[in-house]
Amino acid sequence: MPRQEMNMGLQTLEEFLRRTDKCNWPGNAYVEAPGFESFYVRRTSRILNGGWVDHVLDLANITAEVPGQGAFTKLAAELLERGIPLFVECVHNPRFVKTLERLGFTRIDQPGAPSFFKLPEETHATHLSGQGG
Repeated sequence: MPRQEMNMGLQTLEEFLRRTDKCNWPGNAYVEAPGFESFYVRRTSRILNGGWVDHVLDLANITAEVPGQGAFTKLAAELLERGIPLFVECVHNPRFVKTLERLGFTRIDQPGAPSFFKLPEETHATHLSGQGG
């Protein structure tokens, strides 16, 4: 099935982010994002780096249109620059594991496959409950 037909009616990542900025719940969907065939996102809160982090963007089922061309690197940089904490779930692809490690994501080993997270440098403290920023 052509990509246009598969994604027909999906909201864009920007639409999802605008909607979930106002209300986290429910906050999950497959979305359209430049450079990706498949992309699932969820807005949630998580315990990361020893603190509660709100408005985390979980990323899963990531399939680039052309792997290895930097679509994820660009997207992650843009989201982190906007102050959005990222959590990449269950990474099965060894090449993507290396990419996440190179980009400075923190690995969380768990049964099945590792997950990774990265907090925005200048805003992470404001996302941690009970800590000022």
